[in-house]
Amino acid sequence: MRVISDLPGKNNGDDGFGGGGRSTTELTALLEQARNHVVIQSPYLVLTDEANALFEKLIQRGVTIQVSTNFLASTDNLPTSGGYRAHRKSLLKMGLNIYEYKPHAENQKQLMHRAQVMNWLLT
Repeated sequence: MRVISDLPGKNNGDDGFGGGGRSTTELTALLEQARNHVVIQSPYLVLTDEANALFEKLIQRGVTIQVSTNFLASTDNLPTSGGYRAHRKSLLKMGLNIYEYKPHAENQKQLMHRAQVMNWLLT
């Protein structure tokens, strides 16, 4: 396991979510080397077009991608939630295995499985 982080203020905001930084560079290099399985934990799942393309490439290569993130109602960042909500269906269709933290679960670590998310979206 490696921990990769950026210093605060690495992105002045001019590039929106595509500001890059050390984390972006190192994570991209690590993802490109993945052979079987990738596990990502991110409180805010908003991907750039480049990230989507990389994930599609990995999935086509047979790499399983598992992401745990906040459920829409369990975050205080509304702009990010809106960005995630707009792309959630396409991420699931692409083949990402998404697990979402529920906002009011008895056990706050209880996760929602991808199939449950799909059922929720269809109802």
